[in-house]
Amino acid sequence: MKKKLLFCICFFVLLSAGCSHSSAPESAADHAVSEKDTITISSSSDTIAVQEEQTYNQLEDTASDTSQSSQTIAASEDSDVDYNLTTMDSDMVYATVFQITNHPEDYVGKTFQIEGIFSSSYADTLDRYFYYCIIKDALACCAQGLEFVLSDSEELSPEDYPAEGTEIIVRGTLEAYTEPGFSVSYGRLVDASYTFVSSEP
Repeated sequence: MKKKLLFCICFFVLLSAGCSHSSAPESAADHAVSEKDTITISSSSDTIAVQEEQTYNQLEDTASDTSQSSQTIAASEDSDVDYNLTTMDSDMVYATVFQITNHPEDYVGKTFQIEGIFSSSYADTLDRYFYYCIIKDALACCAQGLEFVLSDSEELSPEDYPAEGTEIIVRGTLEAYTEPGFSVSYGRLVDASYTFVSSEP
């Protein structure tokens, strides 16, 4: 009886040791896979972030180069505006507007003439309308809007502005401003005037 009991004890000890050894490699493998997945996900996120930053930087560089080019164009023409975007190609116009909207303080006091599509929106929190000239890039897949304020805006109502989607040419002086409660600086054309593209010779 003692021998049989001793045998049973030894059997269970060996069985427990075997289970312990067999489960260890599986746990390590699971840990390795989990760690690999974490590294892969982290690497993918880093790659996307880097790509987005590179794209933004490329557009910034293009806009910076375009800014210098547009100054040359404006200076070489007999015009009463500092930046005549109506004489630039679509890519240069889009890049210039990108530069203006991201760094309006660099263009304060400069006069602009731009061509685009009229659009408006109403801000409930500010209880006022915003009016824009929308410019698209060469592929017409992206668009940016430059806000403008007519010289006699206080006397005008939304009905006095063009219909949505109308092609217009806007001329005005750029100013930088902030909205109450926001620290972001925005750019807009003030003392502006507009004409319809169809009425241009």
